[in-house]
Amino acid sequence: MRLLLFLSLLLPGIAGTAMAQRFDSHITRANNKARFDGTSRIEIDLGQHNAVIIGFSQLSQVEAHKNIDSVLRLFLPDYRKIADSTQDPLQAAFIHYRLGDISRTIESRTTPATSATFRFMTGKEAPSLVRTRQDTIQIVWSASPVKQPYYDFSIYLLLNTLSDLEGILQQGGVNRRVEETINLAKQYKGHDLTNPRMSFDLQYKEESGVGRHNFINPGSKHQPFLSFQPGIGAGLIRNQLVPSFNLDVQLIPSRLHTVGYSVGYSSNFFFANAADNRIQTLRNDFLSVGLAFYGHNQGRPTTAFTRQIAAFSIGFPVHRSGPYFQANTIKLSGTLFHKGFFKVQPEIYMNGFFKNVYPGLKIGFGL
Repeated sequence: MRLLLFLSLLLPGIAGTAMAQRFDSHITRANNKARFDGTSRIEIDLGQHNAVIIGFSQLSQVEAHKNIDSVLRLFLPDYRKIADSTQDPLQAAFIHYRLGDISRTIESRTTPATSATFRFMTGKEAPSLVRTRQDTIQIVWSASPVKQPYYDFSIYLLLNTLSDLEGILQQGGVNRRVEETINLAKQYKGHDLTNPRMSFDLQYKEESGVGRHNFINPGSKHQPFLSFQPGIGAGLIRNQLVPSFNLDVQLIPSRLHTVGYSVGYSSNFFFANAADNRIQTLRNDFLSVGLAFYGHNQGRPTTAFTRQIAAFSIGFPVHRSGPYFQANTIKLSGTLFHKGFFKVQPEIYMNGFFKNVYPGLKIGFGL
């Protein structure tokens, strides 16, 4: 009964992740969500690849700052006064707009284009140089910069160019769509998303006057979830290059937790010459349990689950073939380096407790 109850808590998170695949947006792209403040996010598609993203810690913050159009109308004349007319149009601008009690502050920086993209159009002899990065406006409410490098509430405008902002306001602005997303969150049946303990991501897009929306992982900030991490690798074991297939399942106690508890299964494939001189494949499988440690996203309170700081596990053989491992073999392994899909994992094999010890090293590719 306890197992069924526990699985019922985990499944909504897994289902939410699967549903997220229906939208291609900024907050669903790999490693992109960590760019935005808050533990929850609302993304509203403004058309032509422009978008507004609201990062927040509780829904009441969105309600308190839902008149975004008035802020944008305040921003435009402020920015015109300091805009650099000589700026390279191919450079991407990041504008930090901070609203205080008695003053407003604009901090601006630009990112030069690292590559050149040319577009050739039928009927035009000369190619056009294409801008490949968007401009960003981040709006925060603070009398002074916060001590930590993040805010618990921010509004981001992701624009093809800053000049698109005026056209967006002329076409009705964003307030109506913000109000619609607030109502969608209030009407959500699975959880009370107005509760400060809840977190969620919401995507909203209008097509032909009809709104489409998608909730991603709505639930408690402290809700546990499962992380499935398949991978392949190749290791050096007993002076042989051994390919392997691996599957780890990690239990993460919450989205803000930095420790994962894993159960893993790995198959190692040895190759030997059979009596008839044919190549024989000998599979040896290990079942392991372990811990994985994660850090926070840079400048954010959220956990970076895409990169392990370290990991340790202990494993035992569950399937043996060939003379490579005895029944009492113990495998100790860890993650020394992890970035993206690439892992470096040292291993130690022993027969019993530190008897006949020999090292191994595996290079892995996977989640």
